[in-house]
Amino acid sequence: MLRAELARAFAWRHVVVIVCMALMGVVLAVWLPTLPESVFRFFQRVFLLPAWPEIAVANDMAGLFFFVYWIGVFDMLNIYVQPLEERRLDLVLSKPLTRGEYLWAKLVPILLVVVALFVIGALAHWLALQAASLAYPLAALAGANFALLGWTILLICLVNLIVLWTSDTYTALLIAFVPMLVTILPGTIYMYRPDIFEASSHVRDLVVFPLNLVWYPDFSASWGFALGGLFLALAAGLVVAAGWMFEMKDVP
Repeated sequence: MLRAELARAFAWRHVVVIVCMALMGVVLAVWLPTLPESVFRFFQRVFLLPAWPEIAVANDMAGLFFFVYWIGVFDMLNIYVQPLEERRLDLVLSKPLTRGEYLWAKLVPILLVVVALFVIGALAHWLALQAASLAYPLAALAGANFALLGWTILLICLVNLIVLWTSDTYTALLIAFVPMLVTILPGTIYMYRPDIFEASSHVRDLVVFPLNLVWYPDFSASWGFALGGLFLALAAGLVVAAGWMFEMKDVP
């Protein structure tokens, strides 16, 4: 089953997403520096981004997270929620596999596609930066992107676990919206009310994600891969927990 799922994991919708992310990288690298000086001052004063390369990287990382997270969530719904909603889950589970094996066979190809989409999108943006002569340290960019990739996969695996208690797509999507909201909410609050974080810069540096990875490129270069590895290890634990819960669950 794993081989069959791997063979059909990559679909036309993923090609569309790759094209959109590549165009996003080109637009951000080429178009952003042409904006008026007032826009530059906004990013510089509000978001503490000193130059156009940092501004382009911060915006691209936010876009990568949004695109890759949601394509992973929508693909992941086909593991449990959609078959249950369409009353075909019992047929799917009639295969000579344990439920845990079924979940792994479905989820692993989805996560591999998520990794491929993210890597291609990040690579396209790096090439766009080079073409636009926007210099940004490669080690810092790679570390920041790997940490963001690990976080994205961690959230997808968290949603995969939680939706085992749902029975319809609408509820599952509402659940999936919460981790994304928790991720972007500190940055959104910071954009409109930076004064809230003036009392503690340490809190700001911790929760305003992924801007904090751009604010501290030395940290991203030195610890980005370790942080991403930690997120991936936690994601693996969530997948194991999901397999165990699926085995114990009374499927209607």
